Amino acid sequence: MTTIAWLVAGFALLGLSGLLESLGDTGASPGARLPLYLPALAALVGAPYCFFRSIRSAIAGIIGVKPDKARDAAPDAAPPRPARRIADSPETPAFDADAVFARYMEKRAAAPPDEADRTPAGPAQTNPRPRRPSFGRRGV
Repeated sequence: MTTIAWLVAGFALLGLSGLLESLGDTGASPGARLPLYLPALAALVGAPYCFFRSIRSAIAGIIGVKPDKARDAAPDAAPPRPARRIADSPETPAFDADAVFARYMEKRAAAPPDEADRTPAGPAQTNPRPRRPSFGRRGV
């Protein structure tokens, strides 16, 4: 249904609910009023549903989203195709992790060690400089 149709249905249910309630008010006993109040309540619950659907339909129309039924029945929608493995091409050699690791270890052994990796040869400082005060937790 379109936005206008949902709005018309919502206002019709709202009017029907008011009519049934006014007819129930004329009853003399609660037993005579109750059979008209329950359908009035059902129509009163149906009216906001129609208003909600009209808002949803209007937003979908603005954004350009098709309704669920139209999406399912679309003939141009092709089913998803299954994934296929790409054939190995003869130009691309296979990756060998062991060979790469062996080359890395050879280069690492041949390179001189970094200065940062060496331990200092001198004695350790016995009295380090005191820490400067800073913001945050206190250092021990």
